[in-house]
Amino acid sequence: RSSDLYRIGLDQVIYLSVAPGRKFNRELVEAQVAILKQVPNSILIHKAAGDVAVFQGAYQQACQAAGVSLHRVKFIPRFPTEEEHRQIYALADVLLDSYPYNGGTHTLEALWFEVPVVTRKGEQFL
Repeated sequence: RSSDLYRIGLDQVIYLSVAPGRKFNRELVEAQVAILKQVPNSILIHKAAGDVAVFQGAYQQACQAAGVSLHRVKFIPRFPTEEEHRQIYALADVLLDSYPYNGGTHTLEALWFEVPVVTRKGEQFL
């Protein structure tokens, strides 16, 4: 099972972020970590193309500032096939849409797999 592979408990709320490097920003990370802080038994899966060191550094800084353990953020690399990529939606309880570049392929994929989407009104579509 994928949940075993990623050390995810069956009782955890699983948020998913698939914001690639071009959509990734500090405000987005801070908002996601604030959600984790408000939902104690939750984790965030971050799966996206981009510089993993940048992703990890941003989450580490935001988690430290908010008093949230970085262990609650799981970093998953890109998969070689679309089929493998889409399997991640089977783990997710909620997709956290990117901001300010919101709504797009990942939103549609999440909805296709009946995963609710939390988004923030933005002015841009990438």
